[in-house]
Amino acid sequence: MSAYKVINLSYINQPAVARICKDENLKNDVDCTKKFRTQRVFGTQLTSLIPDKPQDAIINRFTKLLLFLKENDKKGNWDLHLNGNTPNWESITVSGQSQGGGIAAFIAKKIKVNRIITFSGGWDFSNVNPS
Repeated sequence: MSAYKVINLSYINQPAVARICKDENLKNDVDCTKKFRTQRVFGTQLTSLIPDKPQDAIINRFTKLLLFLKENDKKGNWDLHLNGNTPNWESITVSGQSQGGGIAAFIAKKIKVNRIITFSGGWDFSNVNPS
């Protein structure tokens, strides 16, 4: 029998995508949520609407935590979840609730992960009506 290891990763979660991308001034930016989530998850600087910097990015924080655990918790076998210095995503289940559920879904859209579990998440919005 194997057990799940669980990490509850702290990350910048304010402002929320729901507050930023439904602003009346952004009603014509169909890529607002994509830019927002890319910056928050990967650190790629695509928008000035959130203050997140590359070092704050979820993937950066998660990777550094796995590397730390590999070195400091030898009995945890954390190296099973790494390919060198990067996460072994196919061994990792991403999960989240509400805003975190949307983040988990975005990660799984961009990276092949083992599984995804989302609880009441995945809110993305656009005021633009398709023609």
